[in-house]
Amino acid sequence: MIPARGKRPKKRRRKQKRVDHEATWTPNEYHGWTYGYSYEVVLSSTKKTLNWPMIASAATASRSESRTLGEKLPRLAPQVKYVLADRGYDADDHCEAIEWKGDVRLERRFVCPLRRSSRGPAQKEHKRSKQRKLRQEHRRLRKQFVDSVRGKSLYALRGTTIEPFNSWFKQLFDLHDRVWHRGVANNKTQILGAVFLNQVLLRINLKHNRRNGQIKWLLDSL
Repeated sequence: MIPARGKRPKKRRRKQKRVDHEATWTPNEYHGWTYGYSYEVVLSSTKKTLNWPMIASAATASRSESRTLGEKLPRLAPQVKYVLADRGYDADDHCEAIEWKGDVRLERRFVCPLRRSSRGPAQKEHKRSKQRKLRQEHRRLRKQFVDSVRGKSLYALRGTTIEPFNSWFKQLFDLHDRVWHRGVANNKTQILGAVFLNQVLLRINLKHNRRNGQIKWLLDSL
């Protein structure tokens, strides 16, 4: 999440100066409610390679993670083995798209903690459809893997890959405090342009035989 430029809107005031009316509100686990925009990046990361941005999108802050990730899943490379995501991405649709092709289980694993269920008592067995039972079984298997030693070890990698990337990316392109522009189209262009520039700088960095993600020296030299 990135706060919008200008003032935050006040209730009961439709016409307010210096307010970006295209931004939206959303709850944030770390900063409370945020009025602004959001971006999402799929990173490719292994023990021996850099954290490489592969697929990205930008939208208003209220855009649901279940929709933004779902649009990217068909574009994942065939060699992807594990998809790591935080609890906000927990959805049966994601599990089905990543781990299953019909009744056939793929080699891929969706490593995402399950949300606590807010539903009432479980439905009676005879009222659940065959598809619903199958999805519940897939969800149980996913939870079993996420709670295993291997699953916990994989999920812990987010602390050294994804989370540092977001903080570093915002600081590198001066997006930590607020976006640069007003309006959805302007901020999409700027944020996605920054992700693309990040990819270009990583390639240039590798050509200089630097096997790390420290590319700030390239920006400083421009």
